Amino acid sequence: MTGQEMLDRDFLRHEAAAGIAQLKMANLAMQKGGPDVKTFAQDVVENHTAIAKNISAVSDRLGVMLPNRMNKEEQAEYAKLEGLSGKAFDTE
Repeated sequence: MTGQEMLDRDFLRHEAAAGIAQLKMANLAMQKGGPDVKTFAQDVVENHTAIAKNISAVSDRLGVMLPNRMNKEEQAEYAKLEGLSGKAFDTE
């Protein structure tokens, strides 16, 4: 495997993990946010769902195993947001 192929695989893994976090947090925002936040979160879900499908397709072609959960930092941020609601959630 070339250096570029390794970088490509790392990129796909990183973007997949980031996408998982973005989707989970956007779904949380759709539950807990105010109207403007919910609208923005819906756009994030739509965009990141399409991106995730593309990343998955490329990864399948390259035989790259993708993560299926957020990293520890993103999990901590999600837990923090999960405890907020309303204006506190929106401004975080």
